[in-house]
Amino acid sequence: MNRIRNILRAFFLLLTISLLFYLNKRTDLNVGAIAKFKYETLNKIQSDSLDSKDKFDLLVQETEKFNEQISEDSSRALKVIYLLIGVVILFIVSELMFTVMKKGVFVDKSQN
Repeated sequence: MNRIRNILRAFFLLLTISLLFYLNKRTDLNVGAIAKFKYETLNKIQSDSLDSKDKFDLLVQETEKFNEQISEDSSRALKVIYLLIGVVILFIVSELMFTVMKKGVFVDKSQN
């Protein structure tokens, strides 16, 4: 019983760590994309000889394109967060089941 419990603990721990690493990697990519977007947009606005209204329109168009990309990445990160919550809930349920089984609550005492 303890062997199965320890195997499940190790499995849930490794799964949780891998999901956290993936989530951290995703966040780092988004931060880099934001910095790159700001730098490129600033260069476009400075290099264009447009009036302020046209520069504002250019900024709005670039921001809309960027928001679509960030929204797509955010949905992936949200799925990983849901998976992480599910793994933690499964871990808690398995620990409760092993605790209940260890105390013998499921044993039918009427047969004695």
